[in-house]
Amino acid sequence: MRSVIGITFFVATLACGAVMYYWYAQALIDWLGVIFGILVAVCIIPGAVIFPLVFWIVEGYLPIAYVTVWVLGVVCTISAGVLLQRENSN
Repeated sequence: MRSVIGITFFVATLACGAVMYYWYAQALIDWLGVIFGILVAVCIIPGAVIFPLVFWIVEGYLPIAYVTVWVLGVVCTISAGVLLQRENSN
């Protein structure tokens, strides 16, 4: 049962990462245009801590949804690691 819950947390971590990357790419497309925004989004991996600060400077407000999804992803990663490690150690 722990492995099922651990895998669920792992999938949730991947989903959080996908949502964060989508928001990152959308912001770059808005700032730099379609072609250059996509090119930069593909070539430069976003920093989980740096991007909200840059967004805050450029747009004038902190992206609370982005930070919330980032924190959720960290919690899911830790939970998946703990649950799957216990399963593998037995």
